[in-house]
Amino acid sequence: MKFLTTAAAATLLMTSVASANEIGSTGITWNVETEAEWNFDDEALSVELTPGLEYATSGIVFSLETDLDVYGNEEVVLDEAFDALMVDLGADYALGAGMSIGAETTWDVEEGEMNCTSVTWSLSF
Repeated sequence: MKFLTTAAAATLLMTSVASANEIGSTGITWNVETEAEWNFDDEALSVELTPGLEYATSGIVFSLETDLDVYGNEEVVLDEAFDALMVDLGADYALGAGMSIGAETTWDVEEGEMNCTSVTWSLSF
């Protein structure tokens, strides 16, 4: 019975809620995504908040976002979320016909340096 209750609760909690709103007619969009995850092996719940900004111009979408841990290890950990802040910066350009190119890097705020820089090409069909 405990497994059934846990599975039902996990199904309800393993959701992702996203919201996006444009700031006036500036082309800047702010968004927030919240993700709750239940790990069956560890029997642990975690909640992550991802706020971000996007700016679109001339077919290029520039983005800035960060992941903030809200809940983990059976306690609220939001006060620790800013201790090792990492900011993701990116740009994507649609080439047409389902193709796009992009670049992304992560900025470590505490260290003041860039990490994990990558360039991508994708084809969707």
